[in-house]
Amino acid sequence: MPQAPTADLSTHSLSRLYHGVAKYRAAVELGWYDFIARFRLSLIGPLWSPIQMALFIVLIVVVLRNGLGDNTNYALYVALGYYAWDFLSSSLGEGATHFTYQASLIKNTPVEIPHITVRKLSFLFCRSALNAPIPIIAIIWFGGVINVNTLLILFVPVLYALFMFSTLTVFGVIGAYFRDFAHIMPTMSRFLFFTTPIIWQGDVGVRKVISEYNPFSYFIELVRAPLNGEVASLKAWIVVGAITITAFLISLWVQSRFRSRLIYRL
Repeated sequence: MPQAPTADLSTHSLSRLYHGVAKYRAAVELGWYDFIARFRLSLIGPLWSPIQMALFIVLIVVVLRNGLGDNTNYALYVALGYYAWDFLSSSLGEGATHFTYQASLIKNTPVEIPHITVRKLSFLFCRSALNAPIPIIAIIWFGGVINVNTLLILFVPVLYALFMFSTLTVFGVIGAYFRDFAHIMPTMSRFLFFTTPIIWQGDVGVRKVISEYNPFSYFIELVRAPLNGEVASLKAWIVVGAITITAFLISLWVQSRFRSRLIYRL
């Protein structure tokens, strides 16, 4: 008899764990559906995403290569950097309207904030996975290096996911309270794009100073270095790790602080 309460508690805990996992699995599946649905009336569907990325990279390389010097690795440099930036910056662009676009869902269903954010994060990961052939083709075509250091890329999606989850949550709440924030972010994203070493190299002068003090430079380095067979600097891992952990803790506080109030701002 004394063992019955313990058994019931264990069963209840396992049931909650199962339903929790199932709920977030459903969020991931909905993210995939959102990605497919965005192209449902298109002739070639989701293939537009890698095509757009490839055309942008080609345009940048053709226009800027000579102006930045004769660098045979410039095309590979841009391809790897822009792939990382496109994935990372998507949370900046989507964050400001993250919750306002889901206002009807939040108002009419007992959905949790993390569930909505995981759904959006799944959408962004699906898009990034579809764009993955672009850097792979660039590595093969332009003679990139693939070796054991490339395995370090496996740790990067975890850091990116935590950072992007935090960004979507915090920016989503800010965007719900201050609607002008959605108009500020596109300008801020463009500013960050041109001040991050994506289409230019932060090796000398003012560019080096900007590169060293821009935290997004280190996020890009974590992707660019291993995909080119190199090891990202220890400083890059420390900076990205510190920013990611801090942002995630802030997002947890924001969720607990504004979970019950968010519905009144939508």
